[in-house]
Amino acid sequence: MPTELLLARPVAGSVGERERVAHLIPMPQEPGSPAYLRACCGARFGPGELELLDQIAGMPCEECLVKAPGAESPGLDQLGAGILARLAAIESRLESFSAQLASVLELVAGPDRKADHEDNRDG
Repeated sequence: MPTELLLARPVAGSVGERERVAHLIPMPQEPGSPAYLRACCGARFGPGELELLDQIAGMPCEECLVKAPGAESPGLDQLGAGILARLAAIESRLESFSAQLASVLELVAGPDRKADHEDNRDG
């Protein structure tokens, strides 16, 4: 039977913002409340330490992605597709920002400096 995965991250204030990555956590199979949950990456979380996510939010834990059960797991394909879509959107924004920045720098440099820059590049 495929492993069902939960998506969760540490609650705000429990760790620094850089450490608030979204972890993949196998759904506990034993009845009752477990003392802790262990993410695919090996990180261990006790009661009240995690915020359960119903969609992708924040950066994913790269180690969880690498160590997660295979793609036969329910929802893992959608999770991966969502992460790729978010990364593509970030890349698109960065390319747009880079083009805008180049335009601003060109305006700041003015036509004389642009010609000087092109002469230096050629020679």
